[in-house]
Amino acid sequence: MLEQLLLTEVLTQAFDAVLLEIHSSLKPLNVLKIFHIGSGSCGFKFNVRSYCTLLRLLVASNHDDPARLLLIRLIDGKLPALFDNPQKKHVEVAAFLAELSCVSDFGVAVRTFDLLVHLCCTQFKNVGFDAALDVFRSLASRGLYPSLKTSNFLLSSLVKESELRKSYEVFGVLNNGVKPDVYLFSTTINAFCKGGPVDEAKEILRKMEKMGAGGWFYVAEHRFWPSSFNVGGYFGLERS
Repeated sequence: MLEQLLLTEVLTQAFDAVLLEIHSSLKPLNVLKIFHIGSGSCGFKFNVRSYCTLLRLLVASNHDDPARLLLIRLIDGKLPALFDNPQKKHVEVAAFLAELSCVSDFGVAVRTFDLLVHLCCTQFKNVGFDAALDVFRSLASRGLYPSLKTSNFLLSSLVKESELRKSYEVFGVLNNGVKPDVYLFSTTINAFCKGGPVDEAKEILRKMEKMGAGGWFYVAEHRFWPSSFNVGGYFGLERS
């Protein structure tokens, strides 16, 4: 039994090393077939990094639907994968996607981050937003972030569900790591106004106005207004 486990581990690591080395020259759907045959007919357990490499291949080739399904099944435990912590599959996936972000096109890495965060907010919303926040924190701890569009989706989803403390945390982390855009500012102002700490909302409003956001502001009902519009009055705040 021990010998079989060791052999499986060696084969898994060997496959992972070869896949990582030659993945850029492979056709993603052919690799996907290999995974299906290996995990299905042969009962082979690929490691998480191999699955993440496959995910990157699919995303890079714009095979979004297979990539999404692969990620759902991986986190749902429907694929035979070697996880170190089966209770935190999403965090382990995030860690390997972060590790692979330096392998090739960083834009592909961000798209995989986006996909993972979006799935945690939608497909796995039955566990609340803890999974999405776990992923966000894992990436941010490595100096990596989803796109601003996905970050705003996460933030607005938290505000919509009245997860205000979590929304404050997300904005605080983003504000320290990236340059927030007008969407993030507006969503956060809305969150602070909804949650009560109006002084914080005023401070964010002042920072937003200093940036100017290209002469336009974005307000809660998803409408654009010129910078002459009284944003502070709209949110019930005094302009300073």
